[in-house]
Amino acid sequence: CSIIPAAIIVFITMLSSDRVVQWHKSHYGLKGSRTIRDFGVAPRWSRYLMSSTQFHATVHCLLTSDRLSVQIAALTVVQLAAFGMTLRRKRIISPMEGVFLYSLVLGMGMLVIIDDILRRSFFHLAICLGNATAVLRMNLGMNKYFIWG
Repeated sequence: CSIIPAAIIVFITMLSSDRVVQWHKSHYGLKGSRTIRDFGVAPRWSRYLMSSTQFHATVHCLLTSDRLSVQIAALTVVQLAAFGMTLRRKRIISPMEGVFLYSLVLGMGMLVIIDDILRRSFFHLAICLGNATAVLRMNLGMNKYFIWG
């Protein structure tokens, strides 16, 4: 399995995300970052952990892309997170319940990823790369295009 298609998808996703953020800033005047780490509802350590799972998911996407269960888990995480945001926006659930739901969804996705990397026998490599990319971006502020390039 080639890393090129997965890398292209990662870069298209980052570019698309940047474009959407830019559009929202120009149309709605949003200022600053809107990541999970910027919301004060959950404890700081848990916001950091939730953010780091996204780096692990990206590393996993780059290392593997041939198991349908992993792709379905990723899709489920995205869809349930969006559903949780909708419930939060409509005030059906509280901010803390939204964070709890998001944590549960991320945890489910990480269980599928961990199962996959254990079966492939590169658990330590994948965890090390995921942690390194999270530290480079979140602690050192390194450019995301540089990290994934």
